[in-house]
Amino acid sequence: MTAPTLGAYTTAQRTGNGTTLSISVPTFSTGDTLYVAYADDADAGGASIDGSNWTAVVSDYTIPASGVPDSGSFYLWKKTASGTTYTVTSTVSERAVMVAFIVQGDGGFNVAVVNANGSTSSPSVAALTSTVADCLRISIVAASADRTPVGTFSGHTLLVTNAFTSAGMISVQYKALPTAGTDGSVSTTLGSSYWTTHTFVLAPVSGDQSITVTDSGAGSDSLASVAVSLALTDTGAGNDAFGASAALATTDSGTGADAIAQLLASLLV
Repeated sequence: MTAPTLGAYTTAQRTGNGTTLSISVPTFSTGDTLYVAYADDADAGGASIDGSNWTAVVSDYTIPASGVPDSGSFYLWKKTASGTTYTVTSTVSERAVMVAFIVQGDGGFNVAVVNANGSTSSPSVAALTSTVADCLRISIVAASADRTPVGTFSGHTLLVTNAFTSAGMISVQYKALPTAGTDGSVSTTLGSSYWTTHTFVLAPVSGDQSITVTDSGAGSDSLASVAVSLALTDTGAGNDAFGASAALATTDSGTGADAIAQLLASLLV
């Protein structure tokens, strides 16, 4: 399977007090997923995004600051990519920053988001254990003020950091996870103290695969981990039988590898 990848991104910021902030949708293709991250320095109230079919990944997660347990909030929404512009509306007039980014090949959450916060200048993300290969880990650092420079988590790549004084900061980073297993907890550095982090793992989209079978020379070769599905038409009679059997046809190329010539790969019930 092909691992999810990050695509284009856009940024927006409101550096003076206000209640609305709009962001342009990055370039996308059909089937891509749009994520919108939002951080503000409002110590009360809430925020919402316009449009429909959004999933709230993180909602109103409190951002701390020195002497203030609640100095702002972080939000993350996702949906199938569409539209041109979206607007976040806050119930309190304050400053804010946003990042919108595209994920290609997003198969959904393999590990749900884990949120954390701290009062140091060393933000950290938790260890996450993926259960399938070819996943993508996304780790976000947020704050209610400009706390740059932001270091890059070990093994991660920086997509973008958007920060403005007394408005907020969002740093989006990512890491490919080619094999299933535990990816450890890591930390990085900030220009000043107080932060939140939000990290999760996206699975690949399942689909057709190219599979090579090695010729053992024994006259029969085994094929592991192949799921074959059958087409079934509902006759309305109450019980339906598969009209054809599923078969794998291989051709001996004589070069040490046999190619699978046929796989029935859809299930129609």
